[in-house]
Amino acid sequence: PWESFEKAVVDGSMDQIYICIQLLDEKDHDRAATILIQKLANAKTVEGKTYAHNLLKALTGQALGTDPRRWEVWLQARDTERDKKKK
Repeated sequence: PWESFEKAVVDGSMDQIYICIQLLDEKDHDRAATILIQKLANAKTVEGKTYAHNLLKALTGQALGTDPRRWEVWLQARDTERDKKKK
């Protein structure tokens, strides 16, 4: 599923990426979120930003808007929380 996700992000449609997101293993969600946050940050149009936001929302269940910094903060907080649970 990870390879399919990476390929879909490069040259797939939103529907293809969405399907790949649904098939990802839980362990790959943060990696996928990182890629989608980068896609959001690089988007030049409102449509592109909305597209990336909708994919992030589908992946994470979060609705943090189109500001990539909010997503980065959320992902860092999630990593911090996960690290605390490991200790």
